[in-house]
Amino acid sequence: MQPHPGAAVAIVLAAGAGRRLGAEEPKAFLLIGGRPILAVATGAAAASPAVSSVVVTAPAGWEDRARECVEGCGLPVVVVTGGSTRLASVLAALEVVPPETQVVA
Repeated sequence: MQPHPGAAVAIVLAAGAGRRLGAEEPKAFLLIGGRPILAVATGAAAASPAVSSVVVTAPAGWEDRARECVEGCGLPVVVVTGGSTRLASVLAALEVVPPETQVVA
């Protein structure tokens, strides 16, 4: 699945391990107010009327869990495997952004 082409595509970087937190799972899946942090962040991005789709970077092996977290956000969401660094994750996300996209946030 590709992001929906439109005015803006939001990228949510969620591939970090969160080692400093000492949690058993990546920080994007920890709960805030009963919801995974990833669901909260993706929902906030999707709430913008300018955003037509969202790309989420997930830690390797956690892509399915990321897809579960973003179900029902109201926009098309593409989950890609993040890289070993933040820059590598950004590049992985940018690779799936349609070329006609005007804004990446």
